Amino acid sequence: MPDPRRAQGKCYPLAPTLTVLALGLLAGKMDLAEIQRFGTRLSQAQRKALGLWPKKGTRFYPAPTYTVLRALLIALDLNALADVLTRWLQAQAGRLPASLALDGKTIRDHLGCIISLVEHEDGVPVALIAAPNKGHELPAAQKLLRSAAVNLLDCVVTADPLHCQTETAQLITQEKGGDYALGVKDNQPTVRQNAQKKLAGATPLLSRSSSTGAGSKPAP
Repeated sequence: MPDPRRAQGKCYPLAPTLTVLALGLLAGKMDLAEIQRFGTRLSQAQRKALGLWPKKGTRFYPAPTYTVLRALLIALDLNALADVLTRWLQAQAGRLPASLALDGKTIRDHLGCIISLVEHEDGVPVALIAAPNKGHELPAAQKLLRSAAVNLLDCVVTADPLHCQTETAQLITQEKGGDYALGVKDNQPTVRQNAQKKLAGATPLLSRSSSTGAGSKPAP
């Protein structure tokens, strides 16, 4: 991917700067200011792992500023970027793990609830189960995950904090051979603190070969 910026005075390498933009979008940030603030919240270890350069004469790794991100987006050759992404996607075809979302929807007038496993990419459901009412979403979801008809091998299952339960995590990883990304809220302070400790210094969305990390299958 060609860097459209002049070499003189360049403080942020191209690939890590684009990665910060991508991570911000994946984290749900909707505008450039939010993405820039997201970048500033990356730890020093994360910035170093992404490949950002340290400030001259120090061990401090600055995050790209709003001006830097904006100038890069304006100068970027979008056709070249699209070509790079297309070639990478083609090279990874069939190798990337499936990604499924576990979600429940209340039927109108509180007649019940439908829990679905759907493809992240297109929203197509791959498995469904009905619950008698909204309060039964969690046990119904666990029943769905436990079903012999549901194959989660090498799949990543995402779900909201309602499903942040030991039984759900074990069903996905130990019984079905998948991975999970479950939301955590402050009503589970111990889980939240343990997750923060585990992920401290880890590069966002990049695996660490020396550790299974939260949400991974146990090492063989």
